[in-house]
Amino acid sequence: MTDKKIAFIPVITLLRGLAALMVCLYHFVCKTTGYVDDEFILSIFHFGGLGVPMFFVISGIVLPLAMINGNYKTSSWKSFLLKRIIRIEPPYIFAVVLAIVYMYLRSFIPNTVSVNMIPSLQNILLHIGYLIPFFENEEWLNGAFWTLAIEFQYYLLLIVIFPLMVHKKYFYRILFYVILLLPGFFIDKVNFFTHYASLFLIGILFILRKANKIPKVEYVIMSIISMAVIYYLLGFEILLVVFFTLLIIKYFPNFKQKQFLFLGTISYSLYLIHGLTGSALINILSHHFKEPYQKFIVILLGFIFSVIMAYFMYLLVEKPSQKKASLINYNEKLKKQLDN
Repeated sequence: MTDKKIAFIPVITLLRGLAALMVCLYHFVCKTTGYVDDEFILSIFHFGGLGVPMFFVISGIVLPLAMINGNYKTSSWKSFLLKRIIRIEPPYIFAVVLAIVYMYLRSFIPNTVSVNMIPSLQNILLHIGYLIPFFENEEWLNGAFWTLAIEFQYYLLLIVIFPLMVHKKYFYRILFYVILLLPGFFIDKVNFFTHYASLFLIGILFILRKANKIPKVEYVIMSIISMAVIYYLLGFEILLVVFFTLLIIKYFPNFKQKQFLFLGTISYSLYLIHGLTGSALINILSHHFKEPYQKFIVILLGFIFSVIMAYFMYLLVEKPSQKKASLINYNEKLKKQLDN
């Protein structure tokens, strides 16, 4: 098999925007306790939560794509990890600080639950290292943060076992597949990467085949096995999301749509703070506007507000962190891929 270089796939940005929109609407409609009570509407927007597995499949594609194109070597793991930390940590830390401020100010808002929600110093420090899942009595300040811990576990694992993934000998690639898929059957905890590894693997397989790193037969067999694991561990709905995501990426790789591309560009910032901005606004307004048409307007205002705030966060925090990460020049080809 000869190596095949692949460019960044533009439609992935659009899919990120779609996934971010889905998650926002899920939280705004289904997680604002008691505000929307129509069972039909709740059942429809419940599917918005499927934006999370879509993000995982996309991550399974994007990171290996960059590493393969950049001829990643384990000897450069420190620079690689540093680059990722500089890219993703500043917006996350900003969101953590915003969450702390929100918890403090919440105590001054009328009609809120009179419970002290200000986090302890230990809880804050555990957020910095994505260590909340390892402590039973600790909780995330923001419900969206748990997926970042999954992603970070994925980064750490991939930089170590990447050589197995692209090895020319079939035995080592099988070992890679086993490392990803098998633990999910024994570690039954939804806050750990092992539970979702099959979603990442289905994206990894797509890129391995596209880069001509594995033969077609291996791709088909391992994709079927991965999908069987997805169905068993995660369910049919998530399996449909996998099919949809892969079909769009395969058959419409260059498709662009202005609004979703914009949402895709700010998707990380939007995902981080939509619960601290849009959901917060909806919670406040929900006590005053209860008519059906008013609920629609309130949720729409919450979404618009979260997008505006995410855009400013992108400009002030996320985009500068992207530029700083791009200065780490340990591998020019890999650098260009990771900056996308």
